[in-house]
Amino acid sequence: MAREMKDSGIRWVGEIPSYWNVNRNKVCFDCSKEIVGEKSADTQLLSLTTKGIKEKRAEDSAGKVPESYDTYQIVKPDDIIMCLFDLDVSAVFSGISSFSGMISPAYKVLKCRENYIMPGYADYWFSFVFNGRKFKHYAKNLRYTLNYDEFAVLPVILPPIHEQERIAYFLGAECVQIDAVIAQTRTSIEEYKKMKQAIITQAVTKGICSNQSMKDSGIDWIGVISEDYTCRKLKSFVDVISKGTTPKEISNEFSDNSTIRYIKSENIVNNQLSEYPLFSINESIHTGELKRSQLTSTDILFVIAGASIGKVAIMREELLPANTNQATSFIRISKEYSFYKKYIWYFLQSNFIKTYISLFAVQSAQPNLSLEDLGEIYITIPKEENVVCEIARYLDTKCSDIDNLINKKLALLTELEILKKSLIYEYVTGKKEVCV
Repeated sequence: MAREMKDSGIRWVGEIPSYWNVNRNKVCFDCSKEIVGEKSADTQLLSLTTKGIKEKRAEDSAGKVPESYDTYQIVKPDDIIMCLFDLDVSAVFSGISSFSGMISPAYKVLKCRENYIMPGYADYWFSFVFNGRKFKHYAKNLRYTLNYDEFAVLPVILPPIHEQERIAYFLGAECVQIDAVIAQTRTSIEEYKKMKQAIITQAVTKGICSNQSMKDSGIDWIGVISEDYTCRKLKSFVDVISKGTTPKEISNEFSDNSTIRYIKSENIVNNQLSEYPLFSINESIHTGELKRSQLTSTDILFVIAGASIGKVAIMREELLPANTNQATSFIRISKEYSFYKKYIWYFLQSNFIKTYISLFAVQSAQPNLSLEDLGEIYITIPKEENVVCEIARYLDTKCSDIDNLINKKLALLTELEILKKSLIYEYVTGKKEVCV
């Protein structure tokens, strides 16, 4: 028999069962004020990750060991860790702790009030709220941040405690199964990517024929290559290697005042250039302060800073006019070497680039490869020009087959993530009932 429903009064929730309540976060949670004071030997540093609360080494997000843990907060099992900043871009916003430990003062530690809300249900409720970006429109400033007072007055849906327990138990069992398939799918994607990288590396050093005679390249991070290959620095193929900068104004859409595409590292997906996420700047910025970094169809884009360092893509002519930022360099291939562009793009996807970055990128808060070091990369290349084109065609076919498999896995991953989000939404808002 269908349950009687009522309007929750919350646009992004809709109807809830008539006997469920709507309350405020401040009624259901206490914000912990317990700080470490002085770190004891058995206090473990914790972190909030996409896989929940994890134990980690005693270092902060920049990889440095803090001089003092005096302001760090004590965390106990069943505490809810809350991130109330970067609500537009962060991959994770909340999680339930299984550990005792401590965490950075940048986060909020919430304790569930008995007889109001149970930790398991609260964890799934916030998963629905934050992963669906439901609180984003309440947030302020460029980082989409909520202060705790703003968070405290936001609504929470409250089934009776016994029903919260059933919902948490049911979702736990269902989500474990979905998460297992998601993990398997991600592992499969990574294996395909490694296979693709291995095929590229083989082709750009040994060619596509077996039983090649080999020689020492003379470059430690490359090793042996085909006798029919030579090594040339990347800068010898280009007119310019440069990068963009960040203007004062960036839009997330095209409009009459913002007509120029602005490309960031997020636009390079699987080493192909994507038009999404969409960023744009106005014409006066494009032809004024960013004139130096106007992109052309002869460019290869290469990420030189941040977690995604090493991603590479060929500029797509249909996405021009465009510009870029300081984390993304552009390698402008000279007209006389235009037929090398795709081969160079493939080489920059090889295993050698990871090694080169590990050797020459400056490792601080985030890895950074200088434009000079980028130009110094040696490209292993066939001596005969027709072989260059032949290898590029070979890799087009091989990589296209693998990319098709990866795309199928990515589509499955998207379906699974949507399924999980839908399942959580349906049960924490009462659209579906857990059968006893």
